[in-house]
Amino acid sequence: MLRAYCPADGPQNTQMLWLIYGAIALATPLGLWLARGWMGDRLQKSGH
Repeated sequence: MLRAYCPADGPQNTQMLWLIYGAIALATPLGLWLARGWMGDRLQKSGH
């Protein structure tokens, strides 16, 4: 991914790279928060 957005020669698009990483960083806790009920039910049923 670094080669695609930040090549040694030619145009560099570091803003897009940070936007992608930022979206991943925001999506992870959001996805965990949205799945809390589903995961909680499964953990309680398994006894952990």
